[in-house]
Amino acid sequence: MSLLIPLAIAWTPIPSVALATEGPLLIAVSPEPSPEPPRGPEPPSRPSKSKGDPDHALLGVGLYWGIQEQRGGSQSSQVTEFGLAWMRSSNYYTSGPFVPRFNLNLGFSGAAMLGQLDAAFGFRLQTSKTRMEGEGSGPFLRAGMHLMGTGNSKLWVSMIELPTGEVGWQHAAGDWMLEARASAGPVLAGRYSTGEDGRRRLGSSLAAGGTLALHSTWLHLEASGKRIDAGSDPGSPVDIGSALLCGQPGMLLICTEAHLYGGDIRWVDNAGAEHFARSTVSFVGLIVGVGFGTTPAAPMGSRF
Repeated sequence: MSLLIPLAIAWTPIPSVALATEGPLLIAVSPEPSPEPPRGPEPPSRPSKSKGDPDHALLGVGLYWGIQEQRGGSQSSQVTEFGLAWMRSSNYYTSGPFVPRFNLNLGFSGAAMLGQLDAAFGFRLQTSKTRMEGEGSGPFLRAGMHLMGTGNSKLWVSMIELPTGEVGWQHAAGDWMLEARASAGPVLAGRYSTGEDGRRRLGSSLAAGGTLALHSTWLHLEASGKRIDAGSDPGSPVDIGSALLCGQPGMLLICTEAHLYGGDIRWVDNAGAEHFARSTVSFVGLIVGVGFGTTPAAPMGSRF
């Protein structure tokens, strides 16, 4: 009995609380989301290039035919060439700010050869907003080298230009690339020889010139001019001009090229007398083969 009394005292009933509401009971129901409109087909994704591949490049191999004419000096001559030309030309990097370029041309025939290595490395100052990889615009500075040796039985032109400096402007948008540059550098060694006995050394001189390059998936154009202030007798300059135009319908590569060389050369007549006279050499060639061009929309990796 004594145990029940504390429990009765400790227990206190909890009064009930009545919930009163005025007016009708409103229940909020969130509306169902409206269905999204059907989406159209997504555009195909742009292929990405592998690390280290150029943004713009021309690669190809084919047969070439050319005709060369030499005038002035001790005599005039004409040479027709037919052979194999392997070309990996005008590899440009445009993703920036590091914008190097690389150019290698090789050609062989029974009596002629062509070898040219042209490489430069530098940086570009970005002046326009880049929307995608491979695009950009702005001035650039590069430093590199230019090695060249080409000729046949009536012509030999060689040059080691090291180092060479470049300054110019590069613009890359979509699949197009345009570059204009000026270059200059010392010529450590070289030779300009025409005809049978015309000779001219090009070492210990300064070379300066300019280049214009235009590239897309199916078109490549490059034109350049250079003047070499040769220190050898008679002290007059030697000029070199070149132009290359390539079209690529599919995997077919069709290129036409033109070269012009001009300068005073030294020759000796049959009596042993020494003479100096201007000698010019012009060359026009055609290359037909297989190849392809690469751009940011069609990188090298997507071709294989």
